Amino acid sequence: MRENEDFGGVSHAAEGGGHCIPDTHQAGASPALEDLCDEMRAHHRRRLYLIKVKNSIRLQLGSFIRFNVYGYSTFDEEKDRKKIEKQSDSLIAAVEKGKMDGVDQEAFDAVSGLIAITLGGVAPFESAIKEHDKALEKLGKQLPVWDAWAKDVKGLGAKSLAMIIGETGNLDNYANPGKVWKRLGLAVNEWGKRQGAPDKTSDKAEMKMRWIGEGYNPSRRSVSWQAMDSLFKAQLSRVDEETGEFIKPLGPYGEVYHAKKSDYMARVEAGDGKWTKARADKAARRYTEKRVLKHLWRAWRGQVWDDDQESFAPTPPT
Repeated sequence: MRENEDFGGVSHAAEGGGHCIPDTHQAGASPALEDLCDEMRAHHRRRLYLIKVKNSIRLQLGSFIRFNVYGYSTFDEEKDRKKIEKQSDSLIAAVEKGKMDGVDQEAFDAVSGLIAITLGGVAPFESAIKEHDKALEKLGKQLPVWDAWAKDVKGLGAKSLAMIIGETGNLDNYANPGKVWKRLGLAVNEWGKRQGAPDKTSDKAEMKMRWIGEGYNPSRRSVSWQAMDSLFKAQLSRVDEETGEFIKPLGPYGEVYHAKKSDYMARVEAGDGKWTKARADKAARRYTEKRVLKHLWRAWRGQVWDDDQESFAPTPPT
């Protein structure tokens, strides 16, 4: 699933909203840009830490209620476990949002105080996360690539851009897009498989060591996936079940996704046992995400869109 070709015949707007990217790239990293990227990374890492702690508290609360209020057991039937999980979520929502529909009053009276105390401890984390969100949004808009390209890419917000740079740092430090892909867990490893691909022949410990060896970080991959999620939602379109037509026009990267998914779906329809609809969807999304990152890398370096060649022109020597 190597992604080396340019954008091909897809419209100019896919590269940045219909205007040329100014050639502003200079050899070597700008100290001001390095400082901006470092500040972005600091906010990004603090935000991730706060989210991790907040989620941990909520998970412990849910676990406590399931086991101590509803008698949850990992040996229960799946349908019984799901029922208890739903009851636990409803009980927490009753305290958090005042939704009492279907909530056991006796259970509520027994642990509502404990839930309230726990949620009260979560609130400061949520407030701090919002402050880091605002900071990332502001910093993302200060990047030269924001005005040059990113602001015109539908669905790629300033915060999403800042999250990506929070993981990669200054893109001037990457010799080619493939280096960016590897940093974000999208490269192909030496066995011809995608980074992080599960290995059914290895246990979790062995698989983790293999991931480390190939530079794969699940948390970093998750951040990139989340940063791109809003782009996919904005660029894609639902299909009218009666007419089969798109309800709204596809964005340029949505066109890339659907074209690639059609290629993969042909394998499914041909009876290739290695391919399923779910795999076709994930592979097309992965391909499109790599395309976006390639264009980000090029725009970062001030490469200019060439209308005649329908691709980015190389940066002239400085």
